[in-house]
Amino acid sequence: MRLAIVQPNLTLKGGQERVVLEIARKFDPAIYCYHYNREETYPEFRDMDVRVLKSIPFTATFFPRVCREFYTLKIADYDVINAHWPPSEWIRNRNERVLWYCHSPARAMYDLYRYRMQSFSLPKKLAHGVSAALFRRIDRRIVRDIEHVFANSRNVQARLKHYLDKDSEVLSPGIDARQYENQGYERYFLVPGRIDPTKRIEYCLEAFRQFSKAYPRFRIIVAGSILPHHQWYLEELRKYGAAVLTDVPAQKMKSLYGRCYAVLFAAMDEDFGIIPLEAMAAEKPIIAVNEGGPKETIISGKTGFLVNSVSEMQEKMAYLAGHPDAVAAMGRAGRRHVQANYTWKRFLSRFGEKCREIA
Repeated sequence: MRLAIVQPNLTLKGGQERVVLEIARKFDPAIYCYHYNREETYPEFRDMDVRVLKSIPFTATFFPRVCREFYTLKIADYDVINAHWPPSEWIRNRNERVLWYCHSPARAMYDLYRYRMQSFSLPKKLAHGVSAALFRRIDRRIVRDIEHVFANSRNVQARLKHYLDKDSEVLSPGIDARQYENQGYERYFLVPGRIDPTKRIEYCLEAFRQFSKAYPRFRIIVAGSILPHHQWYLEELRKYGAAVLTDVPAQKMKSLYGRCYAVLFAAMDEDFGIIPLEAMAAEKPIIAVNEGGPKETIISGKTGFLVNSVSEMQEKMAYLAGHPDAVAAMGRAGRRHVQANYTWKRFLSRFGEKCREIA
């Protein structure tokens, strides 16, 4: 089967890049993208057939330019095209046999539209309003014709139906639990993941600020990748006095998971969220906001906690600090949970089956 993958950018070590990487390991595809930073994304891509169509700098103008490029792109010599992050689904405009693995419809145009507009000046509000309306109209028409859509969670499945009236099948990402191990319980909470305002890292830092008044011997570490246009957010986070690590190598990140006491996660209505799986694979409790994908993967009270406020996150941190036996028990339950329900073998088996049907 000749598989072609289309993805706007390979620039970070995030969840969507991990999904692309696992598919590529299995099916040896040609990977088409418009921005590839081989130093910042997973190094395994260097040995794969990554084809940079045009070197478009990853800036504020990246998205509208890539919309145009995917809309007009014609690919030859393939059996199935696998699209990923928006607007790669627009490849269906000039190509057939498309399988869209939807990490989410374009959030800035749909569920985060009002949130984004709050930070814009009046001219930018007007421009974004017009472009969003046009994007939605074209997006809906193109998505209607896509042969099959996998949603990475029930959360994203609901967004697809609500905004695009498109049915989809849930196929959640997997994780290789063998790559994670519990290396003990040092007195720090870990906040991993992309350093981005929508990840609401300040939520975790504020909870820790309240928690540390009673537990001054604990620390908090923020660790993840960052895009250039989010440097301002990094500076805001550093005002809390927390350790913030960027561009962390994969082995160092796994060590941070393995040695931490527990993991915190507060992303805004997260599409799916690979971080809770990584925490559980490392046998660490995960405290996450009661929104989006974590509601589907965390068993609250057994593998971690789902919380509804900063104060509630602080309370659960204090509970764990005072109950080390519960920390260990939740960690063991979490690892069993991911091993039973979130494997790449299951993911790739169903993915390949559907590809063959479409081909």
